[in-house]
Amino acid sequence: MPSQETHLKVTNLTKTDIIATVVSGTNPSDWENKLGPAGNFQGVVIPAGKSEERREEVNRFASNCRFTMKLMFADQTQDEYTINQKFAIGKAQPGFSHSGDHIVNYNQGDKYIIITIYDQAKFQEED
Repeated sequence: MPSQETHLKVTNLTKTDIIATVVSGTNPSDWENKLGPAGNFQGVVIPAGKSEERREEVNRFASNCRFTMKLMFADQTQDEYTINQKFAIGKAQPGFSHSGDHIVNYNQGDKYIIITIYDQAKFQEED
């Protein structure tokens, strides 16, 4: 299967450690290794103020390379987002959705999807 290089970076700008990531909703035919982030971003710890990134090889011919990632925090809060990894290379709309206790934003650039998580309080202070 011809694949295309992309990257996924998750940045935790909250004051609380992410103690685990849980990835679901991947379609094996969308990813070179049949797993995508479900294979290499599962159970990842991301300390407060730090980030983690992984290379994600997407199927060049797949129209959607969607996945869902749940972020579990040390203070028992959780967030969950869904995005299309092909957005990293401009081959699809992001299809982004989010639910949870924090602010979660996404950005795209140079084969990357960058997910950034903020505390709600950070945005309330700026209002």
